[in-house]
Amino acid sequence: MSIQGFVDRIENGRLKGWAYDSMRPNQPVKLTLFHKDTLILDFFADELREDLKSINAQLSNHAFDLKIPHKILNLDESQLRVKISSSEDYLPILSPLIDIRKQLSAVFLKGSGLEIGALHNPLWVSPGVSVKYVDRANEHELQSHYIEQDNITKPDIIDDGETLITLPNARQDFIIANHVLEHCENPIKTIRRHLEVIKVKGILFYTIPDMRFFLDKDRLPTTFQHTMSDFTLGPDVSRKEHYTDWAKFWRFKHDPKDISDEADRLNKANYSIHFHVWNYNSFFNFLISLQEFFKFSFSIEVYAFNFTEIICILRKHH
Repeated sequence: MSIQGFVDRIENGRLKGWAYDSMRPNQPVKLTLFHKDTLILDFFADELREDLKSINAQLSNHAFDLKIPHKILNLDESQLRVKISSSEDYLPILSPLIDIRKQLSAVFLKGSGLEIGALHNPLWVSPGVSVKYVDRANEHELQSHYIEQDNITKPDIIDDGETLITLPNARQDFIIANHVLEHCENPIKTIRRHLEVIKVKGILFYTIPDMRFFLDKDRLPTTFQHTMSDFTLGPDVSRKEHYTDWAKFWRFKHDPKDISDEADRLNKANYSIHFHVWNYNSFFNFLISLQEFFKFSFSIEVYAFNFTEIICILRKHH
């Protein structure tokens, strides 16, 4: 299907998201709001949203910010669905992600630890749990980059979340990294470093997007062999390949020269993309292979499908 998009959130009486048809980039996508099986209204994804430019400039005029009609405000919001009017498909809704994360946080996160790249959506932790926030830039720089996001979490530590060079080993009870690993050029090295930083019995709380629900869906899932090549030879070997994929699938370039030029531009800008992509099965296979490679220094405590993302919780053993 050529139409992509999400319902980003349903809150405070508003429905927000975007929808884009790559085959008809100049036409707004018609959508239909349902409550259960009852049609509520039709509307178009035709509003301007500045943050979508960071994905693709063509997406920026394909957002929606819909005031939910008063007659359904008192109904169960979890039963709201947004259908693509020209098909039988519905837009994925991201809102449910938070509650499952919260439940797992309450069970597994104790003591004091770190969250990498929290931005506007830090993970909820139980009262008494202490978190220091790590990001690559200060609050002002992050806010200027993510202009669409309010309430950016102020970093306590300015550091690269992949290398954590400012932090000593074996001092943290946990590390949280939601939607971080796919941005890492060397995920094996990153996970190894995170394991070094936490204590024995410490927790790594990871989530990643399931590629099947994003514009990555037509890319090839990252294999363990590929990540091992990045680990042993360095990510320079595969960087151009990743930017080429991004140019094709996220920037919608089709002409070979346009693809190559866009990949070169992204590379020169050191642009942060999904360097690696996984689905539910391929990421589990990655973790199983990594366990063996790391001589079973960690166990997989939780591996769960959470709507459009995958949650995994790892525990360090030695």
